[in-house]
Amino acid sequence: LKAAGVKQVSGNIVIDDSIYDQQFVHPNWPSDQFQAWYEAPIGGLNLCDNCVDVVARPAASGKPAILSFSPGNTFLQLVNQTQSGGKQTISVRRKRGSDSIIATGSVARPATLGPVTVSDPGLFFGSAFKTSLAAKGIKVLGKVVREKVKLGADRLPEGGHVIAVHSAPITGTLQRSGRNSLGMMAEGLMKAIGAHKKGVGSWATGREALSEFFAKVGVSPGQYAIDDGSGLSRSNKVSAKAATQVLAYMYRAPGGAFEVLKSSLATPGDDGTLKRRLRGPLTKDRVFAKTGYINGVRTLAGYVQTSSGRWLAFAIYFNGSGKTRPLTQIQDKTCEVLVAWPKG
Repeated sequence: LKAAGVKQVSGNIVIDDSIYDQQFVHPNWPSDQFQAWYEAPIGGLNLCDNCVDVVARPAASGKPAILSFSPGNTFLQLVNQTQSGGKQTISVRRKRGSDSIIATGSVARPATLGPVTVSDPGLFFGSAFKTSLAAKGIKVLGKVVREKVKLGADRLPEGGHVIAVHSAPITGTLQRSGRNSLGMMAEGLMKAIGAHKKGVGSWATGREALSEFFAKVGVSPGQYAIDDGSGLSRSNKVSAKAATQVLAYMYRAPGGAFEVLKSSLATPGDDGTLKRRLRGPLTKDRVFAKTGYINGVRTLAGYVQTSSGRWLAFAIYFNGSGKTRPLTQIQDKTCEVLVAWPKG
């Protein structure tokens, strides 16, 4: 836009995130953890994991610290209740249902705090875009508004022009969901499946589409209950048998589906949730798995390539335990036995 000579936008920035519904936060997620990155909302437009950081620098002693958002945006309000100097005690919080982030405490040295979730992904996206334009010298006189403007695959609103088109393979989303356990990406995938199969993306349409897939795989309805995409809701239930049925199906699926799925899973020693696990020479390059964790629950499911080259699908689920470290050790030992199978 800057290269085209645009210096001012007299109207609004209009966002269209209608591919998904506007239920951004699942009703069965823990109500006291809404600020945490792993409980970030999901919408049709998403930016920076739908979280912000607060960047703090001390000013003159006793004066309020210098605070800013990263990414910069006009959607959130920053309430500065800090002072410079003294012991470093700064903290940030967002009240439930509020778009204000409150910073309190003392700032003795530069710090970045967060991430803290936002309440509305689409309006956050639009306001960050508006802030980015301003940083490039393009002033927007209007507001950020939400409207449904998409008219079809090849139709634009009257007077509309395509400025840029960007696309990316789904592998990146799969890897952030599986390898890095970013729940927001899993929720986005679930709603995307619903949008593709049912016309609009929601947890309800995603559940419907996934149930159809499980029926195709041969998983009986009594083996699972789907509530969300990430597993953060305690209303999710799935048996180890159902998980291994899906994994075995994907191993045999045509079109390279197995390689796509396998590449999305965490591997020992690499950047992901298995970075510090299973790094011994026996298992390092032979385990591809997704970890799972909520309070009292520890899971691991995926593939093992045995020493003889055979592929095995596995799922190990533990429930109802206060201490999860011993369960992790059992999972890792089981993977070692599987790698050595049938000798182990």
